[in-house]
Amino acid sequence: MGIKGKECSDFLARKASNCTLVGPEPGVHVSKNMVRIEINSWVYYEHKSFWEEHSAGKQSKLLHKGPEQLLGRQLVYLPRRQLKCLTDILTGHCQLPKHLHTIALMNDAMCRCCCEDEEETAFHFFGDCEAFVSIRKSVFGKEYLASEDIRTLSMPSLLKYVKATERFD
Repeated sequence: MGIKGKECSDFLARKASNCTLVGPEPGVHVSKNMVRIEINSWVYYEHKSFWEEHSAGKQSKLLHKGPEQLLGRQLVYLPRRQLKCLTDILTGHCQLPKHLHTIALMNDAMCRCCCEDEEETAFHFFGDCEAFVSIRKSVFGKEYLASEDIRTLSMPSLLKYVKATERFD
């Protein structure tokens, strides 16, 4: 009350609400924000169902829960180098022997860090490589991680582990 600009906008809003709609009938008053929310929700659920229905991405599914809206917002703010590192590792398309063997750049896929007779995949790197037990214990609080454990880790803790191992420097 008593603010000239507000009084004027209230008057014009009341006047407009009494006017008839000019345009195609029936008039549906839906805000742009509501449309944006509905489209984003639809895209998210389509992405999630695609993730669950298709068998591709075995490595990613082993290490990651699937589409998450909050995670996407967090990843956008990571420095480009860190985002690339996480993406490479979580998809399995990184400088680990398993991937390099798959694309025919190495003769075998065995882990060179722990000398165990096991392929060095991203899961092996995060979960059970003997060479990184002490680092895993200090960063994650566990010496070995199951797939379910890795899926619940935060991106900053995964990055901290990668940095501590100096495996991708």
